[in-house]
Amino acid sequence: TRAQFAKIAVNLYNLLNPGSEIQVVNVTAKPFGDVAIDSRTTGDTSDWIAAAKKAGLVLGVTADAFAPQSEIRRDQMTTMICRALGWEDEASALQSAASGFADVAPGSAHYATANYLKEQGVMLGYEGPLGGSVTVLGVDEPIKRQHVAVILCRVLDLAQ
Repeated sequence: TRAQFAKIAVNLYNLLNPGSEIQVVNVTAKPFGDVAIDSRTTGDTSDWIAAAKKAGLVLGVTADAFAPQSEIRRDQMTTMICRALGWEDEASALQSAASGFADVAPGSAHYATANYLKEQGVMLGYEGPLGGSVTVLGVDEPIKRQHVAVILCRVLDLAQ
């Protein structure tokens, strides 16, 4: 879910940035209108989402909604990974030169990050429905846990 990946993004950032970790604190105000808080528990879903939002790793689906229980899409995940790793500038620089995924439109908010992670060998995609050399990301498909595990291993290999 988007909530689970917010926690993954914070942990990924913290793993790769010792000494400047994102702090997860017990929040008393909702980070988004659709995220319930539990002020009796530090480390609940609202605390992780608030930490990820404050650090700029996640945005809402709207200004006041995060959709925490929605499945995270593959294109959304590329953006969260690039933010967590500080690769947004590299992704933006590659944007115009990349031969990317056929189903990630140039006007998409995730275009640069999806193409950057493809170029880095993190996101491989799938053969397009018509075959040939067309590669698709599967932007309308939720990401599966086993795919997240493989992608995180690839990211950690690159980051070392």
